[in-house]
Amino acid sequence: MKIDNFFAELKRRNVYKVAIPYAVVGWLLVQIATQVFPFFEIPNWGVRLVVLTVVTGFPVALALAWAFELTPAGIKRTEMADALPLNERRHPHAWIYVALVCGAVSATLFFLGRYTARNKTDLPNDIANKSIAVLPFENFSEDQAFAFFADGVQDEILTDLAKIADLKVISRTSVMQYKNKLKRKLPEIAQALKVAHVLEGSVQRSANRVRVSAQLIDARNDTHIWAEKYDRDLSDVFAIQSEIAQAIADQLQAKISPKEKSAINERPTSDIAAHDLYLRAKELIFKGEVAPSRQKENLFQAVELLDQAIARDPTFLLAHCQLASTHDLIYFFNYDHTENRLKLAEASIENAVRLQPDAGETHLARAIHLYWGHLDFNRARDELIKAQHSLPNDVQIDKFLGLIDQRQGRWDDAVRNLERVVELDPQNVDGIGNLAQIYFNVRKYDAAIAMFDRIAALDPGNPAARTYRASVQFSARAEMAPLRAALNTIEAEGPAAAADVAPLAFELARDERDPVAAARHTRKSIAADGVWIIVEPLTGAGAQRLRALATEGGFTRFRRVTAAPFNLVLEARG
Repeated sequence: MKIDNFFAELKRRNVYKVAIPYAVVGWLLVQIATQVFPFFEIPNWGVRLVVLTVVTGFPVALALAWAFELTPAGIKRTEMADALPLNERRHPHAWIYVALVCGAVSATLFFLGRYTARNKTDLPNDIANKSIAVLPFENFSEDQAFAFFADGVQDEILTDLAKIADLKVISRTSVMQYKNKLKRKLPEIAQALKVAHVLEGSVQRSANRVRVSAQLIDARNDTHIWAEKYDRDLSDVFAIQSEIAQAIADQLQAKISPKEKSAINERPTSDIAAHDLYLRAKELIFKGEVAPSRQKENLFQAVELLDQAIARDPTFLLAHCQLASTHDLIYFFNYDHTENRLKLAEASIENAVRLQPDAGETHLARAIHLYWGHLDFNRARDELIKAQHSLPNDVQIDKFLGLIDQRQGRWDDAVRNLERVVELDPQNVDGIGNLAQIYFNVRKYDAAIAMFDRIAALDPGNPAARTYRASVQFSARAEMAPLRAALNTIEAEGPAAAADVAPLAFELARDERDPVAAARHTRKSIAADGVWIIVEPLTGAGAQRLRALATEGGFTRFRRVTAAPFNLVLEARG
């Protein structure tokens, strides 16, 4: 058959008249599915099913149009229909009206969907579809003492999701800032955290029952895409957490390896009381991080609770790992900087290794111990890389890798790892500060200023944060005037504010060649515990001058220290 004859035959058999209306009606169905289904909380697989049906049905419709003809007498084979009188064939222009009507409806739905979606929220295009923030769950328990339990359920769902490498999961530090907010504006929260989805929920615990409600929201159009309620025995709380994590992963179409699925379904302990003690300890540690004045007391209380948890369940791996890290924190922050404290941490790590030597939590606990306890950065880095295979979204791993890379001069790796920290923990001032410092070190001054401005916006009550931009300008361009103006403004606000910026004021006075002012600032910078940290490498004559100024300020004993993120190398005690 010649090609011209073939197309003429297509026209004679009305294949064109079927193809065009089918395409228009198919597009209409796809528009309905994509624009209307979300409002009725129909799962995403429903949309995919409609699209697949439309696509696969197209060649079938063409084949039927070739072989058959619709007539007033019913469906006839084309050869038989051709033999009928002309007035018994179907109306030759009916398909045009069908196409016009369907096209008008399709266009209306298309532009309506585009308009309403644009009005609802306009998240950046670079936000990953498989990204989520698990917001703090509300505590609906009559006994408000169970607030720790609601936080624990939220944290463990977050932790389960964070084990899935195909997801981006925001760290707990950033999401906990939205706890106890009377009215959450989810699209705004999603924009701040740079995620496409948000999980909310509530927990009610009474006697031996627990009720958990969870709902997943697509922040791009502020619609609910999944919700579920669980009412079970308290002993089933781990199964509830695993089921929620699995359901969320399914909704986000995340790929889950068999190893990841096994980790999500694993029960941390068979003893609910031990689990309660563990959650209380984690809550104390977290509160100590956000309120440093309570950190020392909280850490020692956490050790007691973790010891009790392990006494109830000696096989509780997470408790052993958390206990090791808590001992290391106590050691590193000089609350008990003794060999005995290091041995306690090492004993906990040995127990974790005995229980699960290949667990990501075990490798992470050992890495933290090597970093904080022994400053053994090479071995710590090896352990972190092993931990990362099982804990792909754990922000601690990226943080320590970035700090080690910075210390060892791997600047590109340090930037990449610390950028990942800010990506997963975008509201954490410490993480942003680490990234700002590495940008400064590699002379990316504009990027450093942007990070420091971000800190000032997150922590406006911190006087030192208001000096960061001017400090970078001073170091990068030798512009003293902006920094001097910022310091003068802060010092005028009172002794407390002046003490916060005294170390920086000391450095500026030194560079301004004003030894009297420098000595005055050393006295202002004495903290409540009599410790003054000097941000300065001590070598040669510079070390002698600093020692002389510190002695004039009332200090008599000195020792070198190193602490991230800044190069703090001298601690002077009065």
